Formats: sequence, C-alpha cells, structure tokens
Amino acid sequence: MTIALVRPQGLVSANGSKVTLGEAFSITSPTPVSVALGSTLHVTISPPPTGQPVATFDHFTMDVTDVGGGSCIADHQPFNINVGITDGSIAFDTSVIPLKQGAASSCNVSFQVRHETSGTGDPAFGQSGDIEGLQARSFGTALTH
Repeated sequence: MTIALVRPQGLVSANGSKVTLGEAFSITSPTPVSVALGSTLHVTISPPPTGQPVATFDHFTMDVTDVGGGSCIADHQPFNINVGITDGSIAFDTSVIPLKQGAASSCNVSFQVRHETSGTGDPAFGQSGDIEGLQARSFGTALTH
C-alpha cells in the first residue's frame, strides 16, 4: 500500500516518509453484549500475528472509550493498555479500567484492538522523526459493574 503525503504548493516535498503497516486483521470471536468490570475479555483476531515485527516499534494495544457521554470511564480517555497476543488470542483484564466515582452501573463503551507500528517521517515535517502506521478494529458493548 502506498500513501501519498501531499503538501501545499510552495512547501518542500515529503516523499521520504516510510512506515510499514501490520497485516490487516478481523475480530473473529463473537463480541459480547456486555462485559462485567473485573472479568477477562477474550478477543480473537485472524490472521494471527506472525511474531515477526514489521517495524522497530510494533505492538498491539486495546483501547476502551466511553461512548455514553463520558459518564463511566475516569478522566484519561481513551484508556489504552498494551496487550499480549498469542495465536490470535487476546485476554484483556477489565479490572484495570478506571471508573469515575459515582459511575452508572452500566455504560456503553467501545473496545478497539490496535496494531501500531512506527516508521520514519520525512525531515520536511520537522523534528518529530516518526510516523505511525495503524490497523484497528472495534466493537461496542455495555460495561457493567
């Protein structure tokens, strides 16, 4: 896949940016109608990662975002945590999700499985030096506690 980073006329071209995306994947396990806080959420993706990194920065994370108006998850949204993945299986300990004090007993959340990679940004973009590649798949459910 090639992605062109187009800059306005008169600015230096930035065709030196390079990042390798991880392989596309799908969530193949049934997604739950609800998840109890403190339980382990099991998610399966296919195809499973090969175990060979496609970039120097190559990892999977799980994001949890409160989609019910911000009434459930504590201040740092989306809540993001690295997850280990073996044979396409993710086991996510939901007890690490920080709830707001006085949160409702159930709220709508979105879980997102993210395969993040990093490459080199063209110097024309400044000193950051990095560019991110992302494959992500998500599903919605109710978080209960």
